[in-house]
Amino acid sequence: MAGIIIKVTGLNEAISFFNIAATDISQTTQTVLNDAADLFVSEATKNVHVITGRLKGSISKSGASRNSITVGATAPYAVHENRRIGSKPGQGPHDFATKALDTTAKELPDMLQTAYDELFIP
Repeated sequence: MAGIIIKVTGLNEAISFFNIAATDISQTTQTVLNDAADLFVSEATKNVHVITGRLKGSISKSGASRNSITVGATAPYAVHENRRIGSKPGQGPHDFATKALDTTAKELPDMLQTAYDELFIP
């Protein structure tokens, strides 16, 4: 009686590859999040209106986890200062966090593309 024999080879190697890829993806995601947070902090610090330096010194990143990171300013008046229109001629609005967010959002797709290209394209 003839039978059908199916032999699967390479399954252990495939599983190993996907386990490594999952780890690499997770590390790449954390790297991109950290880089994006650094960009936000850099841009916000560059654009913030400075009188005493307290607000500028409060701009930071924190709370990094697997899929998120927190950025912002902890000075109690940070939200108010970001919303201020500004009263001095030629100075414009004080929207330091809004500008930083816009810049980060604009750069993030390229940051992701570059990071994942490096991961998957030899």
